[in-house]
Amino acid sequence: MLNELGPIQVLSASQIGQEKWDAFVSEAEFPNPFAQWQHLSAVCKGWGRNGWVIWVGSIAMKDTSADPKSWDWAMPVPYRAGGWIKQITQPLFTQQLGVLFRTGLPTTSKSAVLIAVLGRLSAEKSPLALAFSHVNTIALPPANDLQAQFPTLQLEWAPNFVLDLNRPYQVILEGYSANLIRKLKRQPAGQLVSYHQDNASWKLVIELFKQQINQQHKILSGWQLERLARVCTCWSLQEQLIVSLLRSSCGELLAGIIYLCHQPIVHGGPAQPNRYVAFMGGATSQGKQQDSQVALMDANIQNWSANDGGTYDFEGSRLPGVQQLFKTFGPTEQPYLVVRK
Repeated sequence: MLNELGPIQVLSASQIGQEKWDAFVSEAEFPNPFAQWQHLSAVCKGWGRNGWVIWVGSIAMKDTSADPKSWDWAMPVPYRAGGWIKQITQPLFTQQLGVLFRTGLPTTSKSAVLIAVLGRLSAEKSPLALAFSHVNTIALPPANDLQAQFPTLQLEWAPNFVLDLNRPYQVILEGYSANLIRKLKRQPAGQLVSYHQDNASWKLVIELFKQQINQQHKILSGWQLERLARVCTCWSLQEQLIVSLLRSSCGELLAGIIYLCHQPIVHGGPAQPNRYVAFMGGATSQGKQQDSQVALMDANIQNWSANDGGTYDFEGSRLPGVQQLFKTFGPTEQPYLVVRK
């Protein structure tokens, strides 16, 4: 299969433009929200030019040009330039990237493309760090075989958790842990959940995070918080950012969660279901005591499963305590590959 692959071409983002790139992303088998132009432009800002290039290719040695219609696959590659060093680096606030495949490619073709991409990464002289989507991971050979083939790369499988919302809420509820159900039953009556897309609401959630979490644990620096605000701004401008707030019966804010909701525009095919990515959240002191974030997550799951369905993406975590919390909802684990050198 490798002999049937066309060469990997490297194109600048400016050669393609936002309209064509986002159309390709939306029509891909897995329309990765982190691969959208708006997101990459926000997280790579200040990295030189657009901060990322595009690797593209085709199957069976077809001609590949700057026209996305000729691509069978494409991969956004973030490059961070500083002085004499230019290296591939996974941007902050971008969980998974990797290869985007045109819908309908067989698994053998996907595997061959991924092997070729990893081979090119292994030839990189500068340090690198890049996370591939869970869809890519499914098409890869077993971990031991892959590591043996690329001994110069450090390969790690990171956890992510998702919940299928295309089921009745009562069916989803059966997967909840007994401890989670007890927490939900203890919630005070009269709480109100609301949904927003305005700037004031997401800024409110970020402020909760800064005061209640970041001030104590120092997770994000000042410039990282600025980048976070830039990401929220760009998603808000596209009306693909949802802010969910939980208030007490007296109107007091208890908790908030920001979701990135990628709503693909598909030309000539069925629309992909919504993917609600739980981007970040926060809770007040009272909200923490009442497990308000858990109650808010459950309320959103109940709402979206009763309406458009889709996927609830917990967006993973390396923190054992956070992972354990996600697992209480009975999600499916979707590991993804992280490559370092």
